[in-house]
Amino acid sequence: MIKGQLIDNAPYVTIPLAWGQAVQDIVAKIDTAFDGDVKVSSARATQLNIPISHIENIRLADGQLVTMPSAIAYVELKGLVDSVEVLLASGDPIIGNGFMKKFDIVLTIDYPHQVVELE
Repeated sequence: MIKGQLIDNAPYVTIPLAWGQAVQDIVAKIDTAFDGDVKVSSARATQLNIPISHIENIRLADGQLVTMPSAIAYVELKGLVDSVEVLLASGDPIIGNGFMKKFDIVLTIDYPHQVVELE
């Protein structure tokens, strides 16, 4: 189980993101409107030396189709290691529905105690 917290009423957790021989914990907002796996900013990807591997066509919430640089990284959760697609775009790191489905995650948000749990 991964425990996180609510920050300004938004759920955040820390996930271990690995690529090559490097592993870095990323504090990410959980965005259930995002169907992808993980998104980090281009600047953060540069800091972490995550190499761009391909370009993805992405449809935004407003219906606009855009291209985004992407990379492949790995996450170990619940005893499983799986690849995740990391989109590089502005803003804070987020994890989405693709990530949650890939690891069969149950998301629990306890607003009175300001706690988030991924099981």
